[in-house]
Amino acid sequence: MEILTGDGRVVTAAPGGGHAGLYHGFPNSYGTLGYALSLTIELEPVQPYVHLRHYRFASPEACMEAVGQIAAERSLHGHRADFVDGTAFGLDEIYLTVGAYSDAAPWVSDYTGQRIYYRSLRGPREDFLTIRDYLWRWDTDWFWCSRPFGVQHPAIRRAWPRRYRRSDVYRALVAFDRRYRLWETLNASRGRPPREAVPAALARGPVLAALPHAGRPGVCELRLLGNRAPAPGVLGRAPQPPGGGGGRRARRPQEPVLDVVLLAGTVLGAVQRPGLRGAQA
Repeated sequence: MEILTGDGRVVTAAPGGGHAGLYHGFPNSYGTLGYALSLTIELEPVQPYVHLRHYRFASPEACMEAVGQIAAERSLHGHRADFVDGTAFGLDEIYLTVGAYSDAAPWVSDYTGQRIYYRSLRGPREDFLTIRDYLWRWDTDWFWCSRPFGVQHPAIRRAWPRRYRRSDVYRALVAFDRRYRLWETLNASRGRPPREAVPAALARGPVLAALPHAGRPGVCELRLLGNRAPAPGVLGRAPQPPGGGGGRRARRPQEPVLDVVLLAGTVLGAVQRPGLRGAQA
């Protein structure tokens, strides 16, 4: 990658060399590390379908043992790992979705209509998608973030045009709300406190769990956190304070479900999301 950095330099970042850290930390940095000017990419031949299998784990340690197996063998329980997703609904409900290219499919699922992809992880352990639908599987519901717009309610979903079930539409709605402060005004009228919009250092919070295979090359680890003191330097979102005011009953503070930490030799960052019901690594 050719990257324009904050000090005005144009550097070339690659897996090896003097800018390897920038290369590994650049994805999902949202411009904080610089701007990509050009990319040199390696193309891969694809097949028309992806055969998915969802594996459930009852603990982060068990999940990461499986990730280590995938990194070493490129398969899990005999299922080839051309793709790997990690999704957590809680500390005791974690899924690895392992995808393998396929020339044929006995059936094909469609998550651009009434069905919702992240909910399917809890359903049948086997699934098939076209390669196009697999690559865009999270976009229809912006992972699970379409829920605040009501799009996951069956009646609203039927009325919401399919062509507008996309992440860029949801982002536009969020930008419109932030510009005119509609949700903030509505919460204030209900006596609810404002919510922190940016990560802030936690006064008290979770600590990184000790997981196996730390530092294994090529493994991007999802780490679930408990309710202990924070590790030094870990950033998080301040837990939502109890509601109340205006004669309303105080709301229960939402507990963080999990944190996701990306590793490239070192911890790059952690974001705590109060009330989150699912997360992808």
